[in-house]
Amino acid sequence: RVQFDKTERYTKPYWKPTSYATSIGSFDSYESAEEEVLEYSDPSIPKVTDRLSLKIEIVSCRDLIAGDLNSSDPYVKVDLAGKDLHKTKHILKTLNPVYCLKTKSTFVHNGNAGKIIEDNGFEFVIKDWDMIGQNDKLGHVRLTPKEVWAMAKSEQRKEFVISPPSDKYKKAGFITLQIKHATSRD
Repeated sequence: RVQFDKTERYTKPYWKPTSYATSIGSFDSYESAEEEVLEYSDPSIPKVTDRLSLKIEIVSCRDLIAGDLNSSDPYVKVDLAGKDLHKTKHILKTLNPVYCLKTKSTFVHNGNAGKIIEDNGFEFVIKDWDMIGQNDKLGHVRLTPKEVWAMAKSEQRKEFVISPPSDKYKKAGFITLQIKHATSRD
């Protein structure tokens, strides 16, 4: 029995003897055996058909790209399967925004685990709000289903590196998120 990414895996040995060289049991050679894996899932990892309720909090960003002259008016948009799930309010003139309830930092996602798996998780898009014209993309972060489940289980805040919007930028900053299982009080 081997512990692997919160899943217990029972496997056959990766080798099997093809012949015995002596009577004391040493082997001449080893033949690779295909690994037969039986997975016994951790109950914290939802099945595709499970309904779930997640409380997602956008805590803060830091070291963002300046979308305007020397600063940005950043907001965060959360997408799943190409559809907008949530959008924070923009915070004026900062590269290090801290979101709160007033800026709509927290929302509850009620849905099917299969949809999160199918779309390969949530995408957090960081944009610069502009009064006139189109809002500029400052970067994005994609949380895989595995990361979403791990965060929901641990209930810890976690910082992620933001991917730049183009090759023109080497780095785009960081975003701090928290995901929990929602309760009836949320």
